[in-house]
Amino acid sequence: MSREESQLGIETIFEFYERWPGLRQYPAQMVGDERLPPELRETLAWMIVVIDRVGPDDLHPDVPGDAIRTRRDSEE
Repeated sequence: MSREESQLGIETIFEFYERWPGLRQYPAQMVGDERLPPELRETLAWMIVVIDRVGPDDLHPDVPGDAIRTRRDSEE
């Protein structure tokens, strides 16, 4: 997803972690959407469970790849 397509402005896992409490509602809404396939809803539910258990000690600043590469980044 390019930065132009998203209004979140999140660039690193640290930013995502800090914003997760406010973002959690979006996948939680999707879990309850019966129009989505059950496999997708279950996967999202498990992703929420895992992300809820991540803490600051799990995020290591020296690990490469903590930022999502956008399409534009990969084209350069």
